[in-house]
Amino acid sequence: MANKEPKFYNVSGILYPDSGNIVDCLNILESYGLTGYCSPLHAPDEDNKKPHYHIFIHLPSTRGKTLDTWRDIFLKSKLANGYVKIINRPVSMAKYLIHLDNPEKEQFPNYIVQKYVQGIKAPKNVLLEFGDVSSFKDYIDNTTDSKSIDKVSIFTDIILWCSDNCCYSYSNLMIYAINHKPEWIPFIASNHAPILAFQKSAQYTDKLNADFCKRNMFSDKQERKILSIYKGSDDSLSSSDIDCLQALSEDNII
Repeated sequence: MANKEPKFYNVSGILYPDSGNIVDCLNILESYGLTGYCSPLHAPDEDNKKPHYHIFIHLPSTRGKTLDTWRDIFLKSKLANGYVKIINRPVSMAKYLIHLDNPEKEQFPNYIVQKYVQGIKAPKNVLLEFGDVSSFKDYIDNTTDSKSIDKVSIFTDIILWCSDNCCYSYSNLMIYAINHKPEWIPFIASNHAPILAFQKSAQYTDKLNADFCKRNMFSDKQERKILSIYKGSDDSLSSSDIDCLQALSEDNII
């Protein structure tokens, strides 16, 4: 049975005016039944950054799409070469559209909100709501990022799984998440440092435990734990595995 691809319902992209027209872009997004918000035109002072719009697509969780589907839609909409940013904290993303929590960036103190209609020619300080989306101001004032509240429980689940399965590899963890825990993917992708730190520490600790086991005979559970360090397996040990394990311990390999 094929693995089910994860779906995402909060995503964003960037439109550069020299690559596509904002009206055409929003028309295409609405033709797919998408809803969300378009930032005012951001015009950074930095020489290496071009003026751009941020498009934040905000959908109900039941209407998520795969990453390939999003890329296809974004390419047709001329959104930054089809680059899709997965949004873990949608309220924070909505606020970023006007740099509400980023005082070091360009500010929009007099911005206004308008409902997008085809052909609209909005001033540069206008934030557009497109599709059947909730009011922008109500959304940022009355909604919290529930996902940020869930971060502790997600991190706990990931760490416990790594510990239970002797997973010291970031890539193995990511492959497992893609196949079995797609809700972990955004967290793993954006929080690799603490995960890697745990995996490195856990591997070191388990090797210390393995050294202790060598000096104090092996229980069945300890044998499986030690074997997993060099073999990556948690299966029951055969007699040949026992012999191999003993040989490795005598050679100080484990």
